[in-house]
Amino acid sequence: PDYKQPKEKYWWPHLHISVVYSEVLNKHLKVTMTKRAQRLIDENFGLDFYLLKTPVNEIYSHLGLKLKREILLHLATNKERINKDIIAKYEPYEMPEEIALWHGLPWKEAVHRLFTIGKKM
Repeated sequence: PDYKQPKEKYWWPHLHISVVYSEVLNKHLKVTMTKRAQRLIDENFGLDFYLLKTPVNEIYSHLGLKLKREILLHLATNKERINKDIIAKYEPYEMPEEIALWHGLPWKEAVHRLFTIGKKM
């Protein structure tokens, strides 16, 4: 029998730079992503639907979580500046601003936010 240690194998994701468009934010964003992320965005008919439909625990990038939070905050606070068709399109994903502020925050940022709120009281 061969008792040698197996040779190490390393894996790195294949990344590419792509430009995606957010209807809610009305911005084009230059993002580094994998082919899988691009496929998921295409399957969900755009960046906004992909981020809003996907649960927080299934978005594996901090940029994705920040964008999702920004989209939710924009929907909650800027209704008068957004086109009525876009508001109707994303209405099922709307939430109050108090909830959207906490949505998708990394652990350290959430704790920091909690302590700053506690100091104000």
